Amino acid sequence: MAAGNGDALWQTTATARDVRAIVACVELLQRVGLDEPNLFAVSAVDAHVRRLRVRRGAPLPPSTDPHVATGAIKAHIRAAESPLGSHLARTLGTIEASAGASRAGVFGRLMLLLGRITARVEVSRMNAHCLAKCIAPSLLHWDAVSTFSLLTLGKITAFVMAMVEEARLYDELLGVYCEEHPVLVQ
Repeated sequence: MAAGNGDALWQTTATARDVRAIVACVELLQRVGLDEPNLFAVSAVDAHVRRLRVRRGAPLPPSTDPHVATGAIKAHIRAAESPLGSHLARTLGTIEASAGASRAGVFGRLMLLLGRITARVEVSRMNAHCLAKCIAPSLLHWDAVSTFSLLTLGKITAFVMAMVEEARLYDELLGVYCEEHPVLVQ
C-alpha cells in the first residue's frame, strides 16, 4: 500500500484529535516524564484524562500530570476504530508499508518513549515487562470474553515487551526514524 493511502487510512481510523493528543502526550513525557516512577502503571483520575485538551501546534504545559498523559495515550489508542499496532508488525517498515508513514511515525514515537522509560528503570521502576503489561491491552482490540483472550493477551504482551526492549537498545536509530517520519495531522 502506498504511503499516501496508508495516511488516508490512518486519518479515517484515528481522528486528527487522537493523533494530536497521542503525539503531544508522548512529546510531553519525553520532556518531563522520563524520570516519573510507574508511568503507564499508575492510573490517572479518569475525569482528568477526559479533560485533557490539546491545541493544534501547541505543546502540553509542563505542569500536566505525566500519569494523565499516559492515561490519555491509552484512552486515545483504545478509542481508535482499529488499534494503533493493528498488524503487530515486527518492524516499523512493515507498519509503514501496510498502514502508512504517519501511523508508523506515531507508533515509532510511542516505542521510543517506552524504550527511554525502561532505560531509566532505577527511577521509573518500569522495565519492559511492566510497560508491556500496561500498554498491550490498549494496543490490541480484543474480545475479553473469548476463551482465547488471555492467551492472545499473553502473546501480545510478550511481543510488545520485545519491541520495548529493542526500542531501548536502538534508541538513536529509532530517534532518527521518527525524525524522518513526521506525523501528518489534518
